[in-house]
Amino acid sequence: MLEPIIDRSSNASCTLCLVVPYNEEEMLPFFLRTVVPELETATGGHWRIICVDDGSRDSTFAIIAREYVADQRVSGVRLSRNFGHQAPVSVAATVDVSVTTIFPR
Repeated sequence: MLEPIIDRSSNASCTLCLVVPYNEEEMLPFFLRTVVPELETATGGHWRIICVDDGSRDSTFAIIAREYVADQRVSGVRLSRNFGHQAPVSVAATVDVSVTTIFPR
């Protein structure tokens, strides 16, 4: 079910860990180009993004892997299929114990 690419050693100075369920290759690069600079500013570079590919059949996970090679603060987990909206958060918390879940209203 899980295929993680996570460097657990980089958790030591993480201020914010953002869990992102994704299965759209077209939007992921735009999302990262937009969010990463904001995270840099807000946390002084102490951030992580865990992208959870929830069953996509496109190149979403290849994009996640490429981003991981460039910056190991962007990591990912690939699920075998879409398990619903809660699964990505649960999976990310399983592979990275520093994950804190915050749900918007």
